[in-house]
Amino acid sequence: MGFKVDNLLYHVAQTFYAEDATNGWLFQFGAVGTTRIIVLAEPGTSNLDDALEAAAEVVADVAPGVFATDAVLDAYHENLLAGASEEDAQEEAETDMTSVLSGNEYIPSWEWYVADIYPGDPVFDGAVAYAVENQDDY
Repeated sequence: MGFKVDNLLYHVAQTFYAEDATNGWLFQFGAVGTTRIIVLAEPGTSNLDDALEAAAEVVADVAPGVFATDAVLDAYHENLLAGASEEDAQEEAETDMTSVLSGNEYIPSWEWYVADIYPGDPVFDGAVAYAVENQDDY
């Protein structure tokens, strides 16, 4: 499930519209960025928020340990026990966290990175080739 460039494994979050992709995003997750996920942009419709959601879906499959949702829930309950209001407890628990998968999971904000990639980049070109070969039927 994925392809390699320079001996590094990359996963592709979505494979439809691959042949039409004009750019994409390289997401890296984990403390040292070892989980790499490419999201190819759907021409004229993609945005970074949607791309992050697509990448998070792959994280759920290939590296679920990246999620820190239990830590957020623990912090929320600790804040409530300390006398914080529900709103303040939640706000404090979610500090420095990125909410993904419709708010059902959290990733520490310092444990993910994103960069634009374009045709000519070996990672972009590899992602397109992989995606076309493994085209989803949509």
